[in-house]
Amino acid sequence: MPPRPLLALILASALLTPLAPASARIVEADSFETPQVASRTPKAAGGDPSLTATPPGAPPFWQCLEDQPTIGCDGGSLVAGLSNEQARSGTQALYIEARHLCAPFIGVQWATRPLAIRANRYYSVTLWGRSAPGLPGQPPAPPLYLNVRVSFFCDKGEQETGESVYLVIPLQGPAKKGINATTWTPLRFGFEAPSGAKYMTVNYQCDGRASREAINGTVYFDDFSVSEEAPRSGERTLANRGNHRRTKGNAHSKRLFACRS
Repeated sequence: MPPRPLLALILASALLTPLAPASARIVEADSFETPQVASRTPKAAGGDPSLTATPPGAPPFWQCLEDQPTIGCDGGSLVAGLSNEQARSGTQALYIEARHLCAPFIGVQWATRPLAIRANRYYSVTLWGRSAPGLPGQPPAPPLYLNVRVSFFCDKGEQETGESVYLVIPLQGPAKKGINATTWTPLRFGFEAPSGAKYMTVNYQCDGRASREAINGTVYFDDFSVSEEAPRSGERTLANRGNHRRTKGNAHSKRLFACRS
């Protein structure tokens, strides 16, 4: 069993916050529309958003997607790819399917290319999620977790600067505190870019935790965006709620977010 990442100790179930204000300026966005698929298509069959770029010739928005189609010792699997079964906008979304998953902290990873930002500015990151319908009496979403790491750079991804932001979002929860199969839920958080930062990357990992029962089910993600905005008066942002950690990283976190292009 791999070491328990320190990141797993930070739960951010209160991240389902109101949408960004109309004055927010969206600086980057992607909705998993390429490559186009005709059905649920796993990465192994070509459903990999890091394969194509829009416009042609530009670097892909997502620099990598790594799933876990086979986990040894009957640990189950986490298969990821693109699907036209659900979409908040456009016609496609990223899907992750857990099949008899019982191995903790082994998950699907995906990461953006370096995104241009401005130092000492406030940013919010949003990814929308929902689950596939389950059997009667089941929870609205499988007990999976979305781990997030935001790293800052003074160049295009080579020289890291400042402290990274880490957080964990439980996807299963009570009403209005988790995703469900009937509506899309915004998974949103905010932070201030450190001094000297010119670029940032957003790394995700979706995984399970130690459980008495194997995890089965499918979740979808769509409409990723990064917005620059002013912190709203009276709002308890992630930075002052204390639900995240800013750190220069450690061996556990580097293993957790090992997705590379």
